[in-house]
Amino acid sequence: MRVRLNQLLLGWSTYFSYGTRAPAYEAVDRYVYDRVSNFLRKRHKLQGRGTKQVSRTNISEKLGVVRLRRRQRVSPPWALR
Repeated sequence: MRVRLNQLLLGWSTYFSYGTRAPAYEAVDRYVYDRVSNFLRKRHKLQGRGTKQVSRTNISEKLGVVRLRRRQRVSPPWALR
């Protein structure tokens, strides 16, 4: 599921890569985090919000879900240096 989600996110970011992207990327990152954290809390039956177990860092680093806002800071491989 993670691979497909990352493919969709990267495809979306490539398609909409022109103009001011920061607000759009932030909104998408927030939405993805909300959906993934809700899914994980329900699957693992966590009490409350489960913010320690299902933090943004855990989702992006441990589970490998792409964060578009972070990715924006990295210049594309075809960019001149």
